[in-house]
Amino acid sequence: MREVECGLTGGLGSEGTVRPQYDPQRHTLAEREQAKAQELTALGFGRVSRTTVQRMRLAYRKQGLWGVLDHRTTRVSSPTGRADERVVAAVREALCRHRGRSRAPSTACSRSSTRSSPTGTVPAPVASHAVPARHQPRPAR
Repeated sequence: MREVECGLTGGLGSEGTVRPQYDPQRHTLAEREQAKAQELTALGFGRVSRTTVQRMRLAYRKQGLWGVLDHRTTRVSSPTGRADERVVAAVREALCRHRGRSRAPSTACSRSSTRSSPTGTVPAPVASHAVPARHQPRPAR
């Protein structure tokens, strides 16, 4: 990214020679970004566009090396996944109330978690044993 901006791989003030495709005296910033995109593609980074190099360059300028990293691997996952926090809280509360008792049926547990929702906006549970109307047996004629 430093090479795209100033022409030198080490950045301003570093020693070395400017590669012709990154020379700021001969090429615009857009042309240097395009040259870096072609170089990254040739090195096997997949198909890299000039827009991607531009986004990476701006992220590098703003956050340094951290901005260029792929952050999919740095995200912390939640043990409850993407579940709504209100649902998780209601289920935990219901489980705490049933702790120490004999095992309650899952439908009773889900009914009590819906009733105990503080906002009342937790979606109603779907009974796992319900049969959809289209699959119910037809009455005999």
